[in-house]
Amino acid sequence: MEIVWEVLMKRICVLLVCMLVASISVGENMPELVNNGIDAYQNGNYKVAFELLTKAAKAGDVSAQANLGVAYFGSKNFLPDFTKAKYWLEKSIRGNSPQGAFNLGLLYEQGKGEQSNIGKAIGLFELSADRGYLPAQKELGMLYMQGTLVKQDLIKAYKWYSLAALQNDNVASNMLVVLSKQMTKEQLSQANKLVQQFKPKK
Repeated sequence: MEIVWEVLMKRICVLLVCMLVASISVGENMPELVNNGIDAYQNGNYKVAFELLTKAAKAGDVSAQANLGVAYFGSKNFLPDFTKAKYWLEKSIRGNSPQGAFNLGLLYEQGKGEQSNIGKAIGLFELSADRGYLPAQKELGMLYMQGTLVKQDLIKAYKWYSLAALQNDNVASNMLVVLSKQMTKEQLSQANKLVQQFKPKK
């Protein structure tokens, strides 16, 4: 009788977990929950923001995970928690979030919470930019154009700024004008070929 009872209790526990997951996924409108969390954060209502974003993030919403990671960067009203920021951003990347990859790249670029690692930062920026994420494309354009943190590469800079400009970004368009005056015809030809060959990854 004891063995049967244990089996029965295990089945009941499994059923309760399934019901809980179902109630979260069906009972909550995740996009609305995330948007409300972002609005609360922007309005300075941080307690509500973290509650809503954490709820959605724990339910598996990738957008919530990425935004929660960014929220842990901190603000003038509360201290950052880069350990939690990294945790949620890494989790969002496993769900293919270009936003998460970009912001984790910023942590490594700026050395927030740990030593700066520009190699990891570039890898994450490229992961994000390859999926068409505009801020990552502009960041790569800037890094390769300036050549301070990475070796200067005007061809790559032109490529990423061109792709950003195709998304109607005025800053990127202006940078292309500046770059074109610094590059040879051969370099411009190579850069334009890279732009034509680019296909956003899913």
